[in-house]
Amino acid sequence: MRRSVSFILSFLIFLFLIPSCVSAAGGQCGNNLTWSLSDGILIISGAGDMQNFDSSYGYECPWQERKKEINRIIIDKGVTSVGSGAFEECVNLENVTLPSGLISIGNSAFLGCSVLPGIDIPDSVTSIGERAFENCKKLAEISIPDGVMSIGYSVIAGTAYLADPKNRTDGDIYIGKHLIEADPEKTGKYYVRDGTKCIAGMAFLGNENITSVQIPDSVVSVGKQAFYGCGALESVDVGGGAEVIGEKAFGNCAVLTSVKIGQNVKNINSEAFFECGRLNIEVAPENSAYSSEDGVLFDKDKTELIAYAKDEIRPEYSIPNGVESIGDYAFHNCENLTSVIIPESVTNIGFSAFRECAGLKDVYYNGNKDNWDALSIAEYNDCLSSAEIHFNSNITSPAKSEFVIDNNKICVSTDLGGLSFEERKNAVVFAALYDENDAVLDAYSAVYNGTDIKGEFKFSDKADHIMVFIWRKDGSLRPITDTCEYLALYN
Repeated sequence: MRRSVSFILSFLIFLFLIPSCVSAAGGQCGNNLTWSLSDGILIISGAGDMQNFDSSYGYECPWQERKKEINRIIIDKGVTSVGSGAFEECVNLENVTLPSGLISIGNSAFLGCSVLPGIDIPDSVTSIGERAFENCKKLAEISIPDGVMSIGYSVIAGTAYLADPKNRTDGDIYIGKHLIEADPEKTGKYYVRDGTKCIAGMAFLGNENITSVQIPDSVVSVGKQAFYGCGALESVDVGGGAEVIGEKAFGNCAVLTSVKIGQNVKNINSEAFFECGRLNIEVAPENSAYSSEDGVLFDKDKTELIAYAKDEIRPEYSIPNGVESIGDYAFHNCENLTSVIIPESVTNIGFSAFRECAGLKDVYYNGNKDNWDALSIAEYNDCLSSAEIHFNSNITSPAKSEFVIDNNKICVSTDLGGLSFEERKNAVVFAALYDENDAVLDAYSAVYNGTDIKGEFKFSDKADHIMVFIWRKDGSLRPITDTCEYLALYN
């Protein structure tokens, strides 16, 4: 009998202990980080970065199956990042403590924490990833310190903060000094408020009414797709303070023709100007990282061509001698580009550099076939292999032209000194005047044996641009000016 009673007591004690064993869990969540979950409180401890998690790629957080238990998160001092997707869909989370010394909050870190009422972000944080607090429906209180240098897109989409009209100033949503969402009803020229530090991703997404943007020197970053699809946007002055221009920041801005890059820009994403076919880029001479020539973006030393975006107004382009690398996405989606001259100095053609260049028919390469075969050509450059490659194409760098409007005439002067004597001898050289739809308004031609060709056009208020060509012995018509000169006479 005593043995039976003893057995029953032991069994009851065992049952009593089971819940406590089940409620506690823990493990590792970074190289030097550990986690523990007990009684609804998740604690992250250690030193360094948290691991990034993305369930769509199979990288689930170790507390994935117990997220609904979590109502409080404490991240101890020493942790420097909140991993991407770390607390996504913690639907019962009500309280979060972030430590001083935290540097970054990853993509979708708190996405879908639907009952979280507020969060205090420490002053040490410098970056907040895309969708970090998206669909935190009850999130009404959030602070973003001045030291944050970059903010992803949709960071507070679907929150009470965004929905509250009291948080709008002149139609714009700011958190501290950071522009999160610009008023979609703004028209004409838009002046970003002085003192703004970041323009968040997608801040102006799809605005069809603004025509120009002036960004103050206080802005340090322009986020991913910040101005994507702004269909009426014609010009942007990035300002002297911006350091970063994000992925597709000005993508799909169909009429964007002028972008001024300030002296402090150090990082321009390779797809920043995706699908901007008429773009002319001007870089401040004081910039230490970038330069521009004839509206094309290069690194400072002009050894890498970074972005070409003028295929709608200049479908043929000669890459300057001395360029060694054609960067990733440099000509991506230039559907109107028909031919390109590549100097022998080029040794590398980057990832997707000529991807989706459907109109590319001719590639004139200054070297021989062995030189071409030795080039490092990255993936997704099929448009190069489908074009006709002309080897040993000794086409010189295009000349500069001068255009003067005087006495109702447009006077053209082009230096042909860069062409060989054989090329100049009996060559037919002519200049053509176009309207903005590329219709020829007038043309001048002459057989010329010297070093200059000069011609005159009657003034036309419909004139948009001029190009100068040479008719070569092989029957090809080649531009010999380095640009399709934009006159914009109607302005």
